[in-house]
Amino acid sequence: MVDIEIIDHKINEGYEYLLKQETVKACDVWLDAWEGIKTIFIDNNINEIDELNKIFKWGQFPSNYVQDLEAELHNAGLENPEYNRKRISYCNDLLTYISKDELMKGNTRCAIAEAYFELGNSDECDRLYSQWLEEDPQWGWGYIGWYHCYQYNRRSRQDITKAKSILERALSIQDVRDRIDLLDTALGFYDENGGDDAKITGLRDEFSKLKTADPSRLTMHKPIPATTEKIGRNDPCPCGSGKKYKKCHGMC
Repeated sequence: MVDIEIIDHKINEGYEYLLKQETVKACDVWLDAWEGIKTIFIDNNINEIDELNKIFKWGQFPSNYVQDLEAELHNAGLENPEYNRKRISYCNDLLTYISKDELMKGNTRCAIAEAYFELGNSDECDRLYSQWLEEDPQWGWGYIGWYHCYQYNRRSRQDITKAKSILERALSIQDVRDRIDLLDTALGFYDENGGDDAKITGLRDEFSKLKTADPSRLTMHKPIPATTEKIGRNDPCPCGSGKKYKKCHGMC
């Protein structure tokens, strides 16, 4: 049997490393803790992260830790590409245990595709997004995540034409989920790159109507800067929205 207290200690140790800005050490100890958590799933015949929250007493909720680990693997990958590979492996594992959490599942899928893109494998990134969006054509944040790979990245591999085509494909789907976020993203793109005035006016009008109907969804259409520094999920989003990264552009 795995000792729950030891795993919990490792999770807390990872947060202590983050306070000291030692991202790689945090990822290493958290990945070690993850191996123990997978054993807990097997030993207790459970298969959802939320069940761990309910059954055992933790210093940090596992549902928070697993998302923070994904984010920090991204940050570690900025220094060492090997952590992008670890991010892919970990996220594929994580998908097994979050089948009922659509938001976390979407974020995790985006993380896998982004990691492939960061490793220079844009073909696999495209294949994954194409597959997922064929299964769920209304997944708005899927299009946004795919778009971000080509519009904002730290390796100077921008492809404005590709980014634009992804956005236009998404906007052509009238019942796409999170349409206001897609409109917000598109307006940020056109603010930065220009475009047809009549089309932009139409997008602004639609965005304004949706914003009026649900002002809580306003995210401010500012472009995300290329990822050249570490961004923790609990840090302010660099887009200027004032939200935590995980609640703003970290959602993709």
